[in-house]
Amino acid sequence: MGAVKEQSANLYAAKMAEKGFVTLSFWGESEGQPRNAVLPNLYAEDFSAAVDFLSTRSFVDR
Repeated sequence: MGAVKEQSANLYAAKMAEKGFVTLSFWGESEGQPRNAVLPNLYAEDFSAAVDFLSTRSFVDR
């Protein structure tokens, strides 16, 4: 699968969902600041929060 960043997260999420995985996609447009920044610590925090949230859902098999 090939894609640009704006499409790849949704593409992978859709393919994984077809296989029965619960997925979240977090790429999208934002008017926030800073712009065009790669912030690994923020990504890690967001990912951890998403996993924590999903683990509280009754339809998720942890």
